Amino acid sequence: MFGREPARILAVIGAGLALAVGFGLSLNGQQVNLIMVFSAAVITLIAGEVTRSQVVPTEKANSQIETAIRMPTGTTVDQVIAKQERESQ
Repeated sequence: MFGREPARILAVIGAGLALAVGFGLSLNGQQVNLIMVFSAAVITLIAGEVTRSQVVPTEKANSQIETAIRMPTGTTVDQVIAKQERESQ
């Protein structure tokens, strides 16, 4: 997610809020904290979805490992996946 640096995103949001308050936006400390908590929650949800979309089911990973074991030495991962896809058709 955005270079997988959610802490940096939160830091930029916090700095932006501090800057806005410094230039006269009337927010109290509790409001700033609530905005930061909400921002952290949203970033956590987005990061969770991004991570979840990249998870490989155990069954599929095991079959890729079995295919790789049968392949000759020096075979690339792309070749293993391509062979597995050909075999599943």
